[in-house]
Amino acid sequence: LPIVIAPTTYNQVPAAEFERMGISVVLWANHLFRASIRAMQDTAKKVWAERSTVGIEPMIVPVAEVFRLQNDAELKEAEDRYLKPPRLAR
Repeated sequence: LPIVIAPTTYNQVPAAEFERMGISVVLWANHLFRASIRAMQDTAKKVWAERSTVGIEPMIVPVAEVFRLQNDAELKEAEDRYLKPPRLAR
């Protein structure tokens, strides 16, 4: 059977050690979330200090990337398919 772990507090243990122990999947469960908090705090501080978002633009993804991650193309296709007004019979 697969063995899955989420070693949030065992960050000193290398992945190779988990593999040696027969662990099938290692979930680095909250590290991306924790990193995003730091990035948001740093970004907010810069916007506050500069009273502008101009300085953060090189540090952030374009809005198009947000839409890509949300699979905006699929949403657009669904809107086109399901939100068209019904055709009236003549």
